[in-house]
Amino acid sequence: MKIIYATGCDSKFFLMTGILLQAFREQCPGRTLRVCDFGLSDHQRHILSKSDTLLPKPSFLQDNLHPWIYKSSLTLYLAPLSPDIVVWLDSDCFPAGPFAREVEKIVSGWQHNRDIIAICQGKVGKNWQLASPKSNITHFNMKPSHPYYNSGVWILRSNKVLKEWASEIENVPRNGMFEQDTFNYLLSKHKIEVYKLDNDYWNVTHDSLNNVKINPEGKVLLNNKEILIVHLTGVYKNLRVSIGPFKGTIRAMISPEVRNLQLQLLKEWVISVSK
Repeated sequence: MKIIYATGCDSKFFLMTGILLQAFREQCPGRTLRVCDFGLSDHQRHILSKSDTLLPKPSFLQDNLHPWIYKSSLTLYLAPLSPDIVVWLDSDCFPAGPFAREVEKIVSGWQHNRDIIAICQGKVGKNWQLASPKSNITHFNMKPSHPYYNSGVWILRSNKVLKEWASEIENVPRNGMFEQDTFNYLLSKHKIEVYKLDNDYWNVTHDSLNNVKINPEGKVLLNNKEILIVHLTGVYKNLRVSIGPFKGTIRAMISPEVRNLQLQLLKEWVISVSK
């Protein structure tokens, strides 16, 4: 069973991806996180290609598309790797615990051959009515009460969902989280079995980020419980950083102690790629 871990970023999210890569390296030894090129600079591509993590943009995909269009084309990036299971992390995430070990524990129980996804339900938008613009609900003919899932972190075994994501998104109204809406629609269309993950462990987002702390042992906690993935969406501050030759803006935690962890991860990543 071949598991591929993947993320993707454009030039604006390059430093966020550096934080993710360093955290993944520390928390998931022996595993590789592949980075899809959603619009990187030549220098950024060179940095990632040195560590054999870069998945180049397929030549037949146009330049300067919206990053979500590239994300929905994930199957084209992964085609040379022929994965059985794809594990996705948005580039504004970072692991705070043994992510790969927990992933592999889950998929070891997938003995059947049915298509299946492990994913968190939306923290704020738990259903289509709360999560999606009315135009997209109408476009997909979805029931407003139908469950809605966060496409920032997931474990998927379904070639048909990935293959249709790229074609289906072409005619979707460019409103709201149209990439996520399309992904959710395909999960429903193909009746993909859903293994629900706990938001407070697997995908900590939005207001929950205000309650993330670090204990004296260095463990990252939410409400005194260890967490696996910090996902900087909904609640964060834009922070301008300059470390060595790298300058840019990152999404930083409001909590100074967790923000310092992000900066330390970024510094260690810069050191590693500057050798």
